[in-house]
Amino acid sequence: GHYDHTGGLPFLTGKKLICHPAALEPKHRKSDGSWNGIPIPASDIRKLFSVTETREPVWLSSSVVFLGEIPRLTSFESTTTAFVNDEGLDDFIPDDSGVAILSSEGLIVISGCAHAGICNIVKHAIKVTGEENVHAVMGGFHLKEDNEVTRETIHCLKDMQVSHVYPSHCTAMEARMAFAREWESPIITSGSVINLPPPMIEPD
Repeated sequence: GHYDHTGGLPFLTGKKLICHPAALEPKHRKSDGSWNGIPIPASDIRKLFSVTETREPVWLSSSVVFLGEIPRLTSFESTTTAFVNDEGLDDFIPDDSGVAILSSEGLIVISGCAHAGICNIVKHAIKVTGEENVHAVMGGFHLKEDNEVTRETIHCLKDMQVSHVYPSHCTAMEARMAFAREWESPIITSGSVINLPPPMIEPD
């Protein structure tokens, strides 16, 4: 429910919107109290969209699933937060989620900002889909430097035998370079093209 992931909503009105209930709650930066939430009031969103608020996974098709609320399982992810709610209490962004796609070559996991931790997201995607072969993980990893947390994340994804890793939004260049070295993959920027295998299609 942060502004940098929802700025396009005014151009998509009338559509079905699936989100965690906390996505529509007020959000602020801890540092100065400035607004960090969706740029449209929650009351207007409920009028402009067909809204489904859920903490549970939702299958959008036979091969694509919204992952719902991500369990925080790892010891090194989601340990601090830079955000608070209206009451000034720490907001660990429970609405942070992702999408998983069952492809012809394995699971593809797409994150938004990975406030829940990218390893937690991948683990949950495996549990929800039942597919342990992870072809690709891509999106924001919320890693700000090449530090111990980044190294733990790399080790975790390696343990899960993830074939391809493409960190982007909210991942510092130093961290991106660390992933690129480990997976011998290109560094992804705006305008990059990633060729992925097609989703699995159930026979008629």
